[in-house]
Amino acid sequence: MSKFFRRFKRRKRRNSVTSRDLIDSHSREKKQICRTLSVENIRDDKVVLSGAESAPDLANFGIGDVLHGVNDWKVALYKEFSVLGHGSYSTVYRGLATQPHHKEVAVKWITDSVHAKKTVEDEIAVHRQLEHENIVELYDWSQSPEAKFLILELCREGALKPSSGTRYTELQRIHIMRDVASALLHMHTKGFVHLDVKLSNVLLDDQRKAKLCDFGTSMRVADCTFVTRGSVKTISPEMFFCEGVGPPTDIYAFGVLSWELLTSRIAYYSPETVCFSQFAHLRYIHEGDHYLNPDHVSNEDLQGVVSACLARDPEARPTAAEVITTLNQILNIE
Repeated sequence: MSKFFRRFKRRKRRNSVTSRDLIDSHSREKKQICRTLSVENIRDDKVVLSGAESAPDLANFGIGDVLHGVNDWKVALYKEFSVLGHGSYSTVYRGLATQPHHKEVAVKWITDSVHAKKTVEDEIAVHRQLEHENIVELYDWSQSPEAKFLILELCREGALKPSSGTRYTELQRIHIMRDVASALLHMHTKGFVHLDVKLSNVLLDDQRKAKLCDFGTSMRVADCTFVTRGSVKTISPEMFFCEGVGPPTDIYAFGVLSWELLTSRIAYYSPETVCFSQFAHLRYIHEGDHYLNPDHVSNEDLQGVVSACLARDPEARPTAAEVITTLNQILNIE
């Protein structure tokens, strides 16, 4: 064996990392995290919190940067497998709050742009005034130049999508519709409109209770005379023609949401484009063609709710309170 090769082997042994080295390093990092976050112990699959009722699931024990909100909330972001979703100007991460409560939360991290800054300011201003069991809770936030984020309630079931209808019974879907309508009633009573009601902005918690989220497009009713906001698929006729918007605009979008949830189909689906057809939607807006046929909904009473919500004339649509009353009758809730 040459001298060079013997030197190479000795150098390789000195620089190599053994399984024992990895275990020791793993253990040291866990202990450091325990000291930093005031937790009792960290296992590979769970974090055991001091005084917590139950340990949250954890795909990867490594925890990264600690964020500080204006209301003294402290949240540590997980290093791996923590992205919950993406928005037009934000990314939502899963994090672990260590102060004032030990619980898992969602952290909405805002991109650094002028439009995003204005949007998040509006979102916080609206969200702070909304407290309801069917609205995602806002715990804390930060608007510092270094970090703009919102600390929100974590809904483990995630966001709805058209295929979600196949996962739930019709009764469960009606309950989801009622939850969303209850959130809209609260907003409208407070003098706000959401203006981006859609399946992806509805989250389900552990009990499958629906919660409305994402208030970046929301406004006071008194301020939203001629605006165009939200998603093309749920844009109402009056918003398209700049005829003024209000609570009926949310009801129209609720009708699209309900149709997708009840039929498990994508609204305005076009086989040619394998997605929703903007042309089909605009044709309905221009010509009054009821493209979202309520006959696809099996329950006749639900057909009436969906059809009324999708009325071209805003004044012909029911209010959120009337929708809830009808759904309660279907559910036999007094």
